[in-house]
Amino acid sequence: RYSMVLFSAHAVQHVLVGLIAPLLLLYGAPLSLALKSMRGEGRALLAAAAGSRGLRALSNPVIASALLLLTLY
Repeated sequence: RYSMVLFSAHAVQHVLVGLIAPLLLLYGAPLSLALKSMRGEGRALLAAAAGSRGLRALSNPVIASALLLLTLY
């Protein structure tokens, strides 16, 4: 409600969405939950995608940090 009036409230919203939400998603472990809940062909496809070279490269801490910083700009 105050984000349209106060710049500080608007800035806090950006920090929460850009920095805190990804951490909460990380600790929620959505990939692990999806793998545990799926069966059959979908689970095998998701497991193969999780072990792919591209996803491993994107989850490298250096690459992930660079992507996070780029999204702020």
